[in-house]
Amino acid sequence: MAGKVGSSRQGRAQFPMERELEFAEYLVEIKRDNRMNKGNLKSEVFPAVVDKFAKNGCHFDPNQIKTKYYALKHLTQEYNRMRLRVTGAGWDPLFQTVT
Repeated sequence: MAGKVGSSRQGRAQFPMERELEFAEYLVEIKRDNRMNKGNLKSEVFPAVVDKFAKNGCHFDPNQIKTKYYALKHLTQEYNRMRLRVTGAGWDPLFQTVT
């Protein structure tokens, strides 16, 4: 499997930037289609993502997709925390607004 996108000697998927962007765009579509459950992807989404990448010649397994999803989710959360700290803004849960 060497040389194919998604393969790696350490078992970790190799996601080129182009594939990460494609995955992120697909996640936005999934969110818009209400295929998330409390902020997490529904279980049937992972095989669909695998199929979508396979059609483009990229071979990932569902666990690699899950790992990438949670890594991107974590990075997004960290970015949002940092952004709020730098700007001094926060979230008011009572009024549901940025303060």
